[in-house]
Amino acid sequence: MEETFIAGPCVIESAELLDIVAAKLVEIKEQHIFMSIRFTVKENLNLRQNPDTDSDILTVIPANTSLNVVETDEDFKWGKVLYNGCEGWIALNFAAL
Repeated sequence: MEETFIAGPCVIESAELLDIVAAKLVEIKEQHIFMSIRFTVKENLNLRQNPDTDSDILTVIPANTSLNVVETDEDFKWGKVLYNGCEGWIALNFAAL
């Protein structure tokens, strides 16, 4: 029996396919291909200087704000955004597509 993995809005039914998708995402990131994904903040969310919870808070983004994520950390847990002229990082587990 194969495991089921959930990757964002997609459900991946096989570990082999998950490895292929993860490798392709790394390849895309290494080639510096630009893309952005639109997220909506679920609740008031800290915009941080760096992608970690110990980093300085630059501002608070209000709930229901839509943002374009233009970069992620290696684990795809943090997303880089521009909000009101301020560039920083948000925790993606507090945002929805």
